Amino acid sequence: MVRENQKLAVAWSGDAIVKSLPSYHRRWQTLRLDLMARTTNLAPGQQSVGAGMDLKHTAPTPLGMTVRAVTQLMEVDKRKHTFKLEAFDEKEKIGEAVHIRYIIEVDKFMQRVEAKKS
Repeated sequence: MVRENQKLAVAWSGDAIVKSLPSYHRRWQTLRLDLMARTTNLAPGQQSVGAGMDLKHTAPTPLGMTVRAVTQLMEVDKRKHTFKLEAFDEKEKIGEAVHIRYIIEVDKFMQRVEAKKS
């Protein structure tokens, strides 16, 4: 369901309210994380991080309309997982995305983060 806090006033008309692209990005990220959790057995100390997303928002969705998403794991190449997602509102396809995530070792990852601080 498209909610009030996900809206965007279209630039040429403050009257037209539709779901914003950033809100799609957040929701689709959550869907892929859920799919990854169900399809990947992460070892203790492992996690996944997003590395890229090609997101196309192709049609507006008004507030109050239900959005349905279909996501699937397309490819696994060692640590790299590629997901495809398609989204539909009650009338039509409204977008698609390809998202890449990598499985990481949390300790090693955090060492790299800390090394950048010094």
